[in-house]
Amino acid sequence: MQYNASVVIPALNEKENLNRLIPALADDNISSIYIIDDQSTDGTADLVKKYPDVHFLFRGGRLGLISAEIDGMRLSGTEYVVVMDADLSHRPEDVPGLIDQAIRTSSDLVIGSRYTDKGITNDEFIRKIISRIANMLFRISFDINLNDCTSGFRVYSRKACDYLGKQVDIENG
Repeated sequence: MQYNASVVIPALNEKENLNRLIPALADDNISSIYIIDDQSTDGTADLVKKYPDVHFLFRGGRLGLISAEIDGMRLSGTEYVVVMDADLSHRPEDVPGLIDQAIRTSSDLVIGSRYTDKGITNDEFIRKIISRIANMLFRISFDINLNDCTSGFRVYSRKACDYLGKQVDIENG
């Protein structure tokens, strides 16, 4: 099944990881891949040129993770946008399942959790503790049942992408 979905990957000096991640994503039947780069100096741009179907945005400064995700969402134009880390902490083989979940449930946001039965994390002990506490506080504060609100492995609907893009425009004036 070909998905009307793209994958957005913020990157900063991720050449080696992208060399493994991009081919792995090619098997996921997604429409497009966007690498949003904040001035990598390790040859990331040269690597991405080897993949003619991958879109590459070299940004004029280190503008940060969230703005990279928003830029990718704006560029993509697909019905669903998967955001994932370039460091291989998110498994590319999980992308179709997350998209399927978004489609099946008509969700505007699906989060790939590290804390489910099949979830994995390579975080250090202290980071795991901080993450668990943050998730617990989020659940209590907002009365929302989420396992992993801090995960960067997400699928957004086009509606959610458009909304987030407008909020960024409003906040930046």
